[in-house]
Amino acid sequence: IAIRGHSNVVLRNLFIRGAERGTGADGGGIDFAATGGLSIQRSTISLNTAGYGGGINFRGTGGHAYLDIQSDTLVLNNTATTSGGGIRVEGDATLHMNAPAILGAFNHALGGYGGGVQVIGPAYGNIGSPGYNGGAVIQFNDAQRGGGLSVHAGQDVDHDGYVRIFSTDPLQPVQISNNFATLTGGGVYVQPTAIFDSGGYHPLFASFCAQQFRIDDNIAQEGAAIYSDTAGYN
Repeated sequence: IAIRGHSNVVLRNLFIRGAERGTGADGGGIDFAATGGLSIQRSTISLNTAGYGGGINFRGTGGHAYLDIQSDTLVLNNTATTSGGGIRVEGDATLHMNAPAILGAFNHALGGYGGGVQVIGPAYGNIGSPGYNGGAVIQFNDAQRGGGLSVHAGQDVDHDGYVRIFSTDPLQPVQISNNFATLTGGGVYVQPTAIFDSGGYHPLFASFCAQQFRIDDNIAQEGAAIYSDTAGYN
């Protein structure tokens, strides 16, 4: 499914699966590059492949856009040949994964970042779902860096990246668990950057804020739970 222009779309009661796109393509199951919003309800996005955003690639372009993952939505066993195995969010966009019964699991980012979810500034992410059937909302994903979640600064001035995880159910804290990174950041990987132009030096930040959370049983060479990286400039 490709969505363009100014669109407000609801996808409900669907299986979106089996797409095989090229290594340079965005969005195996869903490719959103627009303004407006996309709401996904009671649906499963699985077994899709693309270069970036194996399950979903969501880009806010030309204005703000929001991606709302709602109850009983599963993003399973998708593959990005580079980054964003399950969900990749970039541009002027906000991700919401706060409803109950959401699962992002068994997704793969073979050559890069964010096995489960990747957020690139100026995009924001809000993840508060208690997960699915007692399991973590982000689990059993893998990548080179950020097996579960990766957060990155963008490539322009003020393109800071930001993700917040928080609990919405006091009996079932938000969890990032059982993810694997071959290099760094088994659970979470965070990376800033900087640009230099005629206006000088501009640091771009990546921020990860967590409260009332569980980040457990993740594996990596370094930073099994969280790896906060630097760029070459400092």
